[in-house]
Amino acid sequence: MRWDFARAALLSALVSLPVSLALVAMPLATTAEASANDMLLLTNQFRAAIGSPTVPSDPRLVQAAQNHANYNSANSILGHYETAGLPYYTGYGPRDRLIAQGWTTSFVSEVATGGSELGGVRQLWDAPYHRLGLMHPNATTIGWGHSELNGRQSNVGDIVYNFGIRPVEFVRSPAHMQTNIPTSWSGQESPSPVPAGSSGPYGYPIMVVYSAGQNVQFRAAELVAPSGTRLPFYVAPQQFEYDYQVIVPQRPLATNTTYHVRFDITVAGQWLTNEWDFSTGSTVSGGGPTLTLPDSGLHSAWLSQTQVPAMQPATMSQATLLFRNTGTKTGTRGEPGCAGREWRQRLVQHARNERRVAVGEPRRHSERIVGRPRGRCVVHVQPEGPLQRGHGSHPPTPGD
Repeated sequence: MRWDFARAALLSALVSLPVSLALVAMPLATTAEASANDMLLLTNQFRAAIGSPTVPSDPRLVQAAQNHANYNSANSILGHYETAGLPYYTGYGPRDRLIAQGWTTSFVSEVATGGSELGGVRQLWDAPYHRLGLMHPNATTIGWGHSELNGRQSNVGDIVYNFGIRPVEFVRSPAHMQTNIPTSWSGQESPSPVPAGSSGPYGYPIMVVYSAGQNVQFRAAELVAPSGTRLPFYVAPQQFEYDYQVIVPQRPLATNTTYHVRFDITVAGQWLTNEWDFSTGSTVSGGGPTLTLPDSGLHSAWLSQTQVPAMQPATMSQATLLFRNTGTKTGTRGEPGCAGREWRQRLVQHARNERRVAVGEPRRHSERIVGRPRGRCVVHVQPEGPLQRGHGSHPPTPGD
């Protein structure tokens, strides 16, 4: 992960329309009267709603942001870099402008957009690559500036970070049990998180961000409606850093609906699952009755899984899943219901449920899952055709 002026070099202007998150609980000034303090207050309300620590402002950051907002407005542009000699020039890049105000840091990012003050904050929050910096748990200080020189509105936010701390392990947006989430997003962000050639409106972007610079790799994800339908989505390419993942639903979400999200990811080398619920309505429902199976007396908990190797056509690859088996069950050796055979079947079923193949998974492959003693289960995967990017779920064929 690299958080410095290089990140600001890649960030470019956002042109999406403002969409309210309907999360504001504290009174704000009207849009026409909003100030840098109001913009910070709204940012902190968004952060608090997802469990990210609120952050203070600093006069040096505010002045640097205000200076660049003046530059953008006066010169009728929207960007992050300035040209010496033009009106209101105060420094080439975001870091230069902060240093000019007496702030020294290696970790700074900048967001910029047009429109009104609070509307600008909202539209930046809606756009996932810009939301990334605003929601990040390692952000420590934010300064906002707004300008209307030359008849053009401009908003700029400068954000600094400390990746040596871990205030929380991760934050999610939308957060677990969060309500009144917008159903759609225009997709207008640069760089774009959706594939070229696709068209919006899309569903509201969903993301998880880990703290302290932990590397986060995507393995699989699900977005599930109350009916059990799994909705299609795009996986946004990582930009600027590697401590987060984003999915963008391909179509707008339904109103007044609770959704279940599941990310299967590798965080700092550890395979894990992060899942939660949110709602586009005012309440989070249970999503329907939960199926409860009778307790067989045998329990098997997933412990770990080896990294899936790079797969090649017509080549068998192997991954090993480890489980902790507990409980007792009696039976007669050799009968279909004997304990040993049931353990074996349980391991195979866990492999069906828990295996996750990397993003490079082919669409056609044969698969064999074999239960082993001591809670060990081996998954054999053999691609049958050319590899292609994507991810999916393929019913495995259990082995002996």
